[in-house]
Amino acid sequence: MKKSLDMLVRVNAPNIGATEEIVIFLQQENYISTRTGNIIFSLLNLRNAVARDYPEAKDIKYSDAVEYFKIIEELIAQFKEISSEYYAYTPSV
Repeated sequence: MKKSLDMLVRVNAPNIGATEEIVIFLQQENYISTRTGNIIFSLLNLRNAVARDYPEAKDIKYSDAVEYFKIIEELIAQFKEISSEYYAYTPSV
């Protein structure tokens, strides 16, 4: 969550903290695509299923966990690339 909060500072986002709100903001401001937002929501649902020991989590295989990890790494790389003119501005002193 810390990385997504750092990214929100870079885009001068409002003070939001819930993952769902962050994703919706990023989609509305066109920082991420609807597809990327849907991937994040799917990963969040999968994480919640595992963390809360939901019955559907019993079917998760090792290969699923590896794929989850790869997708997370890809999303982190995308988040690191997000910036805005506000963040890039360097005042002269």
